Amino acid sequence: MRGPGLVWFGYWLMTFLAGVLATPFVVVFLVCRPGRAREFVQRLGFYGPLWKQAPSGARRVWIHGSSVGEMNIARALAESIREQVEDAEILVSAFTATGVARAAEIPGVRSVFFPMDLSCAVRRSLSAWRPHALVILETELWPNMMALAGRRGTRLLLLNGRFSPRAFQSYRRWRALFGPLLARFDHLSMITSLDRDRVLALGGPKGRVSVDGNAKYDSLAERPSAATADRVRRLLDLSGQPVFVAGSIRSPEEGPIIDVCCRLRREIPDLVSILIPRHLTRVEPIAAALTERGVAFQKRSELGRGDGRRTAPVVVVDTMGELFDLYSAADVAFVGASLVDLGGQNPLEPAAWGVPVLYGPSMEDFLDATEILEPVGAGIRVADAEELFQAARRLLSDEDERRRRGRAGQEALAGRGRVAEVLAARVAAILRSGEHGQ
Repeated sequence: MRGPGLVWFGYWLMTFLAGVLATPFVVVFLVCRPGRAREFVQRLGFYGPLWKQAPSGARRVWIHGSSVGEMNIARALAESIREQVEDAEILVSAFTATGVARAAEIPGVRSVFFPMDLSCAVRRSLSAWRPHALVILETELWPNMMALAGRRGTRLLLLNGRFSPRAFQSYRRWRALFGPLLARFDHLSMITSLDRDRVLALGGPKGRVSVDGNAKYDSLAERPSAATADRVRRLLDLSGQPVFVAGSIRSPEEGPIIDVCCRLRREIPDLVSILIPRHLTRVEPIAAALTERGVAFQKRSELGRGDGRRTAPVVVVDTMGELFDLYSAADVAFVGASLVDLGGQNPLEPAAWGVPVLYGPSMEDFLDATEILEPVGAGIRVADAEELFQAARRLLSDEDERRRRGRAGQEALAGRGRVAEVLAARVAAILRSGEHGQ
């Protein structure tokens, strides 16, 4: 295969110099924050000789995803790979601490922080695991890792690949760098035909690109449980009140959503609204906006401890990792990052609970999910806050319509095949073909 060329060398030189300049600051940081030492050591590629921990002759696979969301895919993929490749040994990495913590929960795999894209760190990490195959999930394209793994003969796969319009424009500006690197991949499995067209436009090899769907949705239909729903309703002290959940909301859509909640409350006096910001840094601005409007609220962290019962009509979620479970309490859900031009969030999570889902016009990052929900009426796109209010009010006032739309969404989701098995077969085929780098 042809090498990545002069542009990659420029990137390599830039990252090398950045690493040298950053070294004193890293040392000072570690002195001040010794609890982060393990993380930084691993980010510098010091994993120890992991390959010696694997049985002799094992086929070593490295699966990498950015954060928690990708770890659900990694789990399903790891399970399917082990079913199809008996001697597979799997390392799972993530870029965030929460992602690594979730990776550590996957049975039978090793978990590490992904190294910084510095050539020295990448070389150390590759030498530590000596993977036969490196699997990149979604759009985690790091030039030094791709180039150096390819040079070692490691087979490269991009699975569950997707390119949002914003990501595609960014990568296209750097096509001279990413095009030759993408050409080195042994296989690229994309979520939709649009993702396929975009990766081909960036330089992906035409004969090695497929469209296989989204493995992130594989386990959603099985995740809801009556026990979880009961626990959440007890936590929120719900006894028959209608509930509106706005999940993954982003600035500046927070203000309009709060206004919608206030208007709904005036027409449905016992309504409980749950506001879940995408980032915890937005909790205080949301709290300030509610206070300014004179709306009583409580934070999620105040509930469930001692006599911390919910008494306010609005709950602002200031904890991590509870989004999916909290959707179980909803009668109607809104999925954020969609009233603003941010590409949306996953509408299939509330749909898995049998909840009808509303979202704004910007759902570019989840078009495949909307194509599952909208034809059966389980997903409703609204143009703005006024349409959101009208649609939410109608659904909250019509239990039969809510149930019909919610049941249709569950059935549509349950009828999907298991994409992870298809992706694992791609990995198995690559492992069984040709020579493998170590």
